[in-house]
Amino acid sequence: MQIHQLQMSYSPEEDRIILRVGSITDEEICLFLTRRLVNDFWTILVPAMQQSEPTLNDMQRTPEIPEVKKIKQEIQHQQIIEKSDYITPFNKGKESPVGQIPMLTTKISINTNDSNMTLIVFSSADGKNINLNLNQELVHNLYELIAKILPSTNWGLVLKGVTNTAIIENKTSSVLH
Repeated sequence: MQIHQLQMSYSPEEDRIILRVGSITDEEICLFLTRRLVNDFWTILVPAMQQSEPTLNDMQRTPEIPEVKKIKQEIQHQQIIEKSDYITPFNKGKESPVGQIPMLTTKISINTNDSNMTLIVFSSADGKNINLNLNQELVHNLYELIAKILPSTNWGLVLKGVTNTAIIENKTSSVLH
């Protein structure tokens, strides 16, 4: 699936976040994410954001001071987010490979491959898997969507991440990329 858009919203009736993924081929995948799952997902998403393919120049340099590295990561994150489109309305897909009801995600795994793409696998209790290949920009945007939607959930999660301002009070209940 070649990703065109990501959107997150909160369903108070279900007490779950709904992740909607739209493709350029007009498919849409909807996933339910629970509080526990989001909390666990965050702990593996942040390191995935911080990974990048080392270059020869990186290997020849002396190791960076952790504070300097964190500032560089914050700047990189902010630059990616500023270039992203959070205004265009989400295009509801005509086809839904997982059905009309969002798939309840019970497990998420992340792997980064040699081409610096991040594979995120969303699994359900009945053995269905949704595999998404995300580039660094999409990984950063997924992080940002979670950070922006969390205040509307009232889950009380305090998640530490790449930026010092990851959890921002947001009055809307829908975030779009």
